[in-house]
Amino acid sequence: MPIEIGTGTGTIRDGQRERDRLKILHEVEEGHVNQCEAALQFGLSEREAECLPDWNRWFTKEPANDTDAHRPIGVQAELAGALGQPSLSADRDHLARVLLQSHLSVNKLSRSVRRGPCARVLPVNSNAIALMLWSKLFIPTLRENPAEAEVASHQLLLRAGYIRQLSAGIYSYLFLSQRSLLKIQAIVREEMNAIGGQEVLLPALHPAEIWKESGRWDVMGDNMFRLKDRFQRDLCLGMTHEEVMTVLARGELRSYKQLPQIWYQIQAKFRDEARPKSGLLRVRQFIMKDSYSFDMDHAGLDAAYEKHYRAYCRIFERCGLRYMPVEAHSGAMGGSQSHEFMVASEAGEDYVVMCPACNYSANMEKAVARPAGPAASDPEGDFDPEPFHTPGRKTIAEVAAFTKLPESSQMKSLVLVADGNPVLVLLRGDHQLSETKFGAAVG
Repeated sequence: MPIEIGTGTGTIRDGQRERDRLKILHEVEEGHVNQCEAALQFGLSEREAECLPDWNRWFTKEPANDTDAHRPIGVQAELAGALGQPSLSADRDHLARVLLQSHLSVNKLSRSVRRGPCARVLPVNSNAIALMLWSKLFIPTLRENPAEAEVASHQLLLRAGYIRQLSAGIYSYLFLSQRSLLKIQAIVREEMNAIGGQEVLLPALHPAEIWKESGRWDVMGDNMFRLKDRFQRDLCLGMTHEEVMTVLARGELRSYKQLPQIWYQIQAKFRDEARPKSGLLRVRQFIMKDSYSFDMDHAGLDAAYEKHYRAYCRIFERCGLRYMPVEAHSGAMGGSQSHEFMVASEAGEDYVVMCPACNYSANMEKAVARPAGPAASDPEGDFDPEPFHTPGRKTIAEVAAFTKLPESSQMKSLVLVADGNPVLVLLRGDHQLSETKFGAAVG
């Protein structure tokens, strides 16, 4: 049964085997058994056995009461020359009380590190030990899948007592969930710090002026939570922090000698989703790590982008995820290049185009393809454009059946409005318009 001791892990063992080991140690200490004989009985090498004489009263037997005769609690260990530190000892009585209150039969509690030829037993600081009983934890599990949970991840998070819903797209993270989040955040921080990132924490509440200055106050549309203060000034809840980071940088970075800089944060973000669903996959409040670099030129920008790319790969690898980086559309975030890190899931909403031969992969909104000829050849003859009636035919499929010509021989027209101006789009009959790619084409 593992328990956490400070920053390390200790082990609690019980049973006759541990009592026998303690007995042998006592005999070594009293000089009744030499270290070579002890090595054979312990299964140690002779080099490891050489450490035995250095152990100063490795364990002391002090039964808590008559019924706890086999609960020797106490650690008095020297760090044995190799560590070069003085002998330390734990508060044996306090440690005994903590463990006995937890109803544990303990015969050995130690923390070991490898130094040189043998393992030394380090003393345990009783104040660093925190035992938590399962029966005392708040983990509200469920027997059945809740009716509102459709995808497997949502069902498991609810049934295991990780999350509870407060409102549509708004969740409370309970004890087990918070522990998991902290571990994930620790991995993110380690990898971001490794590339020179500096963690900051910026306001979640933004004045409208900085968003209007960037032109994104209107671009974000209904996805942004907007509000007014008591003086009727416009504010919003941050869905990203490019504007705030830029205001900070332009006011504080005064010389090229201060560049490059990588600033990141782990903070709550807000998005007014029209249809929150699938548990934590589409929510209105979420935790995001966002990072921003400031560089001298495009070469520096490319170098920073590559650092982040590699850091994200390491983060997902350490989290044990089978991921795929794909080219993606930057959307309202802006930028000339973007990658998304995808994990295949039946609950996913995006499609990815992949080519194993050339390792090309991209989101459908970004993917490009080589032009391909129509699936069916055009019929022979001179087909100059001419108007003709298609009574009651509203789709390309219906028109193709009416004219006895394949869909690829048809041309469909779409009228859209871009920046207030009408635009006529002509497509081959068997193609579908991507509004994302259309928006990128018209700027």
